[in-house]
Amino acid sequence: MLGVGLMVGGAYAQRLAQGRLAGEALAFGTTILMAVMMLTVRRHRDTPMLPAAAVSALLAALLAWPLAAPGRVDAREMGELALFGTTQFGLGLLLLTLGTRLVSATCAALIGTLEVPLAALWVWLAFAETPRWSTIAGDTVVIAAVLWHIRRSEAAVSGRQPASALRVPGGAE
Repeated sequence: MLGVGLMVGGAYAQRLAQGRLAGEALAFGTTILMAVMMLTVRRHRDTPMLPAAAVSALLAALLAWPLAAPGRVDAREMGELALFGTTQFGLGLLLLTLGTRLVSATCAALIGTLEVPLAALWVWLAFAETPRWSTIAGDTVVIAAVLWHIRRSEAAVSGRQPASALRVPGGAE
């Protein structure tokens, strides 16, 4: 939470003041619905979820259609949108749906958490868009928290304590 708070920081109040509450509410709703989807997939592991994921993608497109302006998109932009829809959105949803069954709910949520900091990295690498310092700080906190959790989980599974929990022989308590 601290990392995400750093990322949005003061810009959040400014966005709300500019009348962007609807967008913020939609982003929050998307987060809640993704969590519900992950929990549903985990709960019903034996039920094929790919058809449901495909229908959800189709419904999302139908809901967005009235808000879209397809006439304003040139051929190059339409190609980029098609590429985005099939790879980033389509392939990502496919892999998330298949993978959520195979890992713990906590691990799936942590992997999903990495989407935010990694998105800033990909935009920086692909488009040379320099993120704000608060975004870099927040990304660092989120990635560090995920890596810390993975390290702790691996240590618990292997039955050994992580190095940070080990006592130094002869050391002070």
